[in-house]
Amino acid sequence: MSDGKALDDVLGRPGMNRRPSVGIRCRLADNLKRYRHCRGYTQRTLANLCGLSTSYVSDVEQATVNITLANLEALATGLVCGEEELLRRQLVLPASR
Repeated sequence: MSDGKALDDVLGRPGMNRRPSVGIRCRLADNLKRYRHCRGYTQRTLANLCGLSTSYVSDVEQATVNITLANLEALATGLVCGEEELLRRQLVLPASR
């Protein structure tokens, strides 16, 4: 039995798409907003830097989308931070210059 099959059996959801918890989506949303504000970016500016739409950045900040790893990486690159910082439970922003 494959590990994926075993996980499906445990979760009782074979073949279903999984969604992240509200908690992790909200954590990402809060951290993204804080970093964006810290950098002085509007949603439009960040979207342009990342090659994403403004509405997508808004959706991430409202915790309404299941973000992909590629888009998480793009947002982190645009904000000049690490992906792990956007997912960190308690955000610690760098000192302002």
